[in-house]
Amino acid sequence: VHEVIDVDFYAATSGPALVEHMIHAHTTAQDVGRVAAEAGVRQVVLSHIGPGDPRQVIDDQWTRGVSSTYSGTVTVGHDLVQIGVGQRR
Repeated sequence: VHEVIDVDFYAATSGPALVEHMIHAHTTAQDVGRVAAEAGVRQVVLSHIGPGDPRQVIDDQWTRGVSSTYSGTVTVGHDLVQIGVGQRR
């Protein structure tokens, strides 16, 4: 599970100080993919997404960004989504 931001969105809608903060304090989709690939995980779940409104950056954009540097499964989290981990007992 990893947080993610779209820098292009913030660059188009915010001032330079906020963009600089977002770049240094958060992770791009491509960098999430790099982290996941290096960690050897089978699935990435994106959470704490910025911007949070799915109309501003659609799920496919997030998935493509992560998949550009990672070959596993990518799931874009949304409010109240439930994702199983392991086997049910």
